[in-house]
Amino acid sequence: MIEMNAVVAATELDAARDAGREGVSAGWCAWSVGDASLTFSLVVRPDVNMHAFHGLPFVAAMGMMDALVGTASTPGLGLPARWALSGRAISCAVRLRLRRRSRVLP
Repeated sequence: MIEMNAVVAATELDAARDAGREGVSAGWCAWSVGDASLTFSLVVRPDVNMHAFHGLPFVAAMGMMDALVGTASTPGLGLPARWALSGRAISCAVRLRLRRRSRVLP
């Protein structure tokens, strides 16, 4: 289960990294809303070695898109992702920023 926590914009990754170091369970999430963006940072605790994380941002972005199904969101979201290790190789924090892309109509 995901535990959602609102934080100040641009501090999501640090909040999730610190929470991971403090031992929160997997699924702890920090989020904030910007002018045209929604940013999430999620603590995950995988059972694999850290060298397996080269694709984690992309997998997390796909999971977040699945979670947004049924909301008012539409296709055309930018999904840049960053991740950071939290001390030991037992957890990491994933940051996703969802931005609406501007479209030029003919």
